[in-house]
Amino acid sequence: MFCLRWMGRRMTVDYRQLNRERVLRMRVGAKVGLQSLVTHVSRPQNFMSSAFRVLRLASRPALQLRSASAAARTALTTRPLVALATRSFASSIPVADATPGSRQLLEKLTQELNYEIEHAHETGVDDKPEFLVAFEQEGVWEIQDKPGNDEVFLTRKFGNETIRVMFSVADLQGFDEKDVEEPELDAAGAEKDPAVELRVSVSITKVLLLPSFRVYPLTVLSSQANSPSALNIDMFCADGLLHTANVTYFKSREVATELTMESDFKRRTVYSGPIFESLDAGLQDSFATFLDERGLNASLAEFIPAYAEHKEQQEYVDWLDGVSKFVEA
Repeated sequence: MFCLRWMGRRMTVDYRQLNRERVLRMRVGAKVGLQSLVTHVSRPQNFMSSAFRVLRLASRPALQLRSASAAARTALTTRPLVALATRSFASSIPVADATPGSRQLLEKLTQELNYEIEHAHETGVDDKPEFLVAFEQEGVWEIQDKPGNDEVFLTRKFGNETIRVMFSVADLQGFDEKDVEEPELDAAGAEKDPAVELRVSVSITKVLLLPSFRVYPLTVLSSQANSPSALNIDMFCADGLLHTANVTYFKSREVATELTMESDFKRRTVYSGPIFESLDAGLQDSFATFLDERGLNASLAEFIPAYAEHKEQQEYVDWLDGVSKFVEA
């Protein structure tokens, strides 16, 4: 029951009564419609069309229901489109344009490289120099030179000894002609090229021959074994001679010869021997004869600086080429 006022009058509305009347009208309308449909369908000419009409009418509420349901879902799930900020990513890293500094550096590197190449062709430096051809023809020393490395090794056999000489082209860069106070003059009065001091490290190891012995009925021949010790001689080339700085005795040949950080650290802790010039003059002469017999002489002292300068020039040209290619890329 619900009470309200309309135009000053109080009215009472019974909703339950209204609902009962609405349902009754729906039932009466449905009954009348059904009777009309039966009368219409009873005629043969209208049977098929009426059947299809019934099917369409029967399916229409379902279609409406599905449409309403779909519309409801769309209303619930659809949100207003909002412009989202997006970030675009390039598929590859962009290549930056060459800067003025890069172009200037590349131009200077190219000029220097072309000059070195042309100068080598004109002077024949690009060919194997004569001093190197003569040194290789002697067949005494074997050169171990790896392109890109600044260290060079010379090795040879002398009886049961193995001798290794090592020097570095980096020592050439540490020499400055300005340090020479009074340059020497040749016979014509022209200045001589200043003497280059190049450090040289020499190691000597031995293979021991074990005596043969007889165990009846077999005879065991002599065998070889590496000596556990070694000698290292620190030398330097100057004025066409090899000068000795000191002689170091190593109880371990591995420490004396291995090119590792661990062995290098151990070599630093070993007593390097007395200053060579402080030794007795007779002892110095005996050492000089000992080294000269093994090819550590004036001939080698002339070859080492010449080869170091030859290799330094090759490495310099390769350096110019590599750096210019890097800058240009």
